[in-house]
Amino acid sequence: MEIAKFFATLGVGGAIAGIMFLFYRKDVSQFTDLWKTQTELLIEVVTKNTEAHTRADATNARLAAAVAAFERDLADSRRAHQAERGRRDHPDRS
Repeated sequence: MEIAKFFATLGVGGAIAGIMFLFYRKDVSQFTDLWKTQTELLIEVVTKNTEAHTRADATNARLAAAVAAFERDLADSRRAHQAERGRRDHPDRS
């Protein structure tokens, strides 16, 4: 009832302005809520992406260490094989 009296004192222009203000506030409120929701979703995506990159970096480091160890083992195996082959081909050198 108070609102009706207030709008009556404003006249037609004031009533139209009041109605426009109410619709504007509703629109701004909806946009703000949407923006907050999208911001939260984007923060979640960034967080998950960062975690995935961290896991990938750790996996890459372990893989690099495993490849390096394999390369060392392969080189040692080749040297041992070549030494054995050399002893078989030239028994007088041993």
